[in-house]
Amino acid sequence: MESRKTFYCLQYPTPGKPHQIYGRPEWERRFGTAEWSKKSAGFSTGRLLPPYGEPRNDLTIILPSVRVGDFVWTWYSDCIVTQNVLSLFKQAGFTGFEPRPVTVEKIKRLGRKRTEEVIIPSLWELPIIGKGGEAAPESGIYPLYEIEDCYMRRFQYSSFRNGIIVDEANWDGSDIFTINGYPNFILVTERVKELIIAHQLTNCTLIPSHKLEWESGITPEESHAQTLKLAARPLESLLADLENPELINDAIDGLGYKGDPRAVDPLISKFDDPDHDIRTSAASAVAAIIRHKENPEQLREQIFSRLCALLGHDNPRVNRSAAAALCDVGTDRAAEQLIKLLEDPDEWVRYSAVFELGVRHYKPALEAVRRLTKDSSQRVRKTARTMVERLECDFP
Repeated sequence: MESRKTFYCLQYPTPGKPHQIYGRPEWERRFGTAEWSKKSAGFSTGRLLPPYGEPRNDLTIILPSVRVGDFVWTWYSDCIVTQNVLSLFKQAGFTGFEPRPVTVEKIKRLGRKRTEEVIIPSLWELPIIGKGGEAAPESGIYPLYEIEDCYMRRFQYSSFRNGIIVDEANWDGSDIFTINGYPNFILVTERVKELIIAHQLTNCTLIPSHKLEWESGITPEESHAQTLKLAARPLESLLADLENPELINDAIDGLGYKGDPRAVDPLISKFDDPDHDIRTSAASAVAAIIRHKENPEQLREQIFSRLCALLGHDNPRVNRSAAAALCDVGTDRAAEQLIKLLEDPDEWVRYSAVFELGVRHYKPALEAVRRLTKDSSQRVRKTARTMVERLECDFP
């Protein structure tokens, strides 16, 4: 029986990582972690279409210091390399990535002017396009449930119990790739590992993928089991917990997953809650009930119309919550309603509408969004400019 190939997880250096075969813990302190500048952060997590997707704009970063390693990592797990590393990868014929240029806006504590005086090597982001497909069953990774949002239908995956074991039958042969459900875990072949070690490339860690250990606390399957347990409770019990400050968050989550339309009125009553997180959660729960396929279309339409009627409400909190719920509904009909919100007197509502229309790449909104590039709010203006660029482009 042919033995399996060994693959390695390429990560940022972290002290105490078990099973690592290359990397120095002191690199984390020496090089630090880069940040997205506002030019990149304007897209927030919408910079990438989940779960893989192509970057919607080139990355602009803020370096933590003048020291730059061969690898640079951001808080969002973006993998950035110097021109030297990119040249080595190309010379070796490595596949599975498409380099994108990275701009350094500034270096912390130096400011833009002094940053311009520092010689910084050319940097390149490595968006990973290599695909490993579904992991081998021995990993313990499996699709938990399907998610349908404004981006696409996709799966939430379980945790890995025995590391990430690549099923070579599903792997496309790329030297650098990811598996389904784990886009932030960059896997590489033996060839890549050998090059990194031979050239002693800095600010990275290599760990055999089958020896990776789960480190993120509660697992997705545990969280999902808790949600299912909540949703299985009687409706009356969940509604009663809406009035208990210690239980309200779990109650809202359970009601959203349960999808019972009788919960809509009690949830909408929370649109005026002083706690922003409760208002946002209640809005998401109402949107989930609208998306719930077991509810009749006519009933879902009635709830949708109810939300639309709340737009422009005299109470800014209710208005914002209704807008947030429509953002979460994620359909073209909801996007049509969001266009109306671009004229809302509330800055937060305008900002949210601009952002969602851009993230959804809803091109009919282009001219309306363009008008907000001259908005009285700086926050709205900046977001509108970013989203105009996005809406003007044809993305795959």
